[in-house]
Amino acid sequence: MRGCYNRRVSRPRSRAALTCRLLLLALLLLPAAAEAQEADWRTYLGDPGRRHYSPLDDITRDNVHRLQPAWRYDSGELRDGVSLMYTSPLIVDGVLYGLSPRLVAFALDAATGEELWRYDADLGQTDQRGLMWWESGADRRLLYTAGRHLIALDPANGNPVETFGDNGALDLLPDGLSGPFSVTVPGIVFRELIILGFTTSEDRNALPGSISAYRARDGALVWRFHSIPRPNDVAANTWAEGALASAGGANTWTGMALDVDRELLFAPTGSATPDFDGRTRQGSNLYANTLLALDVRTGILRWHYQVVRHDLWDRDLPAPPTLVQLRRDGASIDAVAMPTKSGQLFVFDRDTGDPLVEVTEAEAAQSRILGEGVAPVQPQSAVAFTRQQFELTTRSQEAREFVGAVGSRLDQRPLAPPSIEGSL
Repeated sequence: MRGCYNRRVSRPRSRAALTCRLLLLALLLLPAAAEAQEADWRTYLGDPGRRHYSPLDDITRDNVHRLQPAWRYDSGELRDGVSLMYTSPLIVDGVLYGLSPRLVAFALDAATGEELWRYDADLGQTDQRGLMWWESGADRRLLYTAGRHLIALDPANGNPVETFGDNGALDLLPDGLSGPFSVTVPGIVFRELIILGFTTSEDRNALPGSISAYRARDGALVWRFHSIPRPNDVAANTWAEGALASAGGANTWTGMALDVDRELLFAPTGSATPDFDGRTRQGSNLYANTLLALDVRTGILRWHYQVVRHDLWDRDLPAPPTLVQLRRDGASIDAVAMPTKSGQLFVFDRDTGDPLVEVTEAEAAQSRILGEGVAPVQPQSAVAFTRQQFELTTRSQEAREFVGAVGSRLDQRPLAPPSIEGSL
C-alpha cells in the first residue's frame, strides 16, 4: 500500500530552512554535463567494471590548483546520529542525482546546483553508497535501496514508478527468512536486470548469503544464487555434516563488477558466520571468502576462487573487484583484480579464473581452542600493497621495550587463529 511507506515528493525548498551543510562541489573547469554525453557518470564507480575512470581531461596537474566551488547544496538533515552523506552521485544529461543522510533522493541541475525535486521514501534508513540508472528506449528509472527495499523513481519528476513492486517499492527480503538484512551498496544493472547482494549480521543470527536478479520493469525475481550452498550443490561437501542448517553470511555486501561483453558477473563474498569462531562450521566453507564468476543472465556459476578457507579472522573480501588488462609478452589479457583485507591483490583470468600473479600455499598455525579446526594451508598472493610482517618500533628504547613486551604475550605464529591469549 502506498501509505505503508509514507512516501513524499516535494519541490525545491528555501535554503534558509536547511540546517545541514553538506557540500557538493561543481567544478568550474568541467564542461556542463548537458553539453557532452561523455561528462555523464551513469554508473556507481564509473562503469560496470568498477574502474573509477573518467575520460574527462579538462582538469590537469597544471590547473588543478585553480579549482573553485561553483555551487553548494544543503540537504537540510542535521540531527543526532544522522549527518553523513555516504552517497556517490550520478550525473545523467546534466542532472545530478544523489541521496541525503536519511536517504531522501534528490535531483539537482548539475551546472547550477538548483534543486529540481526531492523524494522521501521515509523508511528510517541512513546507509547507502549510491544509486542505479536503468533505461530502455524512452523508459527511464532511477533506483536505489533503503534497508530491505528497492525503490524505483521516475528521474524526470521523482515520482515512484507504480508498476514496480508495490507502488514503487520492492521488499527484497527472501520469503521465509527473518533477521538482519539490508542493501547498502548499488547493484549491477544489465539489460532488463537489477542484480543485488545484501548485508547481514556477523553473528549467529546472520542470514544465509545469496545474490538475486530482479526484472527492472516490475521487480519480479529472475534468478537467485545461494552463496551459502544448498544441499544439492557440490560446495555443500566443504561443510561438516549438519553445519549448513544454521550457516549464515558468505553474503555479497561490498558490490560487484560486470564484464558486459562476456556477460560475466564478478561477486566477492563475506565470511561465514559467526566471525572468529568456526566450531559450528567445520570445513573450508565454500562459497564464503570467494570471488564468484556468474552468468549474469542466469546466475549459473562459471568459476570460483576461495581466497580464505574456513575464515577465522573476518578477512572477507572488502571491496568490489575491478576489471583490468595485463600486458604480457606484448599481449593483452583481460583480468579481474580482487584486493583483500590482508593487503594482498589477487588477479585472475576473467574466462577461466586462473591466477595471473603467483599464488603460494602458506601453512597455517593450528588452533589451541578445543574443537576449533583450521584449514592447513591458505592462498597467499605474491602481490601485496601493505606491510606483510611486523617490525618493532625504533621511535625510542622505551617504546620498543613496551611494544615488545605486549607482543611477547601474543601468539605470533604465521596465520595464527584467534586464541584466548590473543594473536598478532
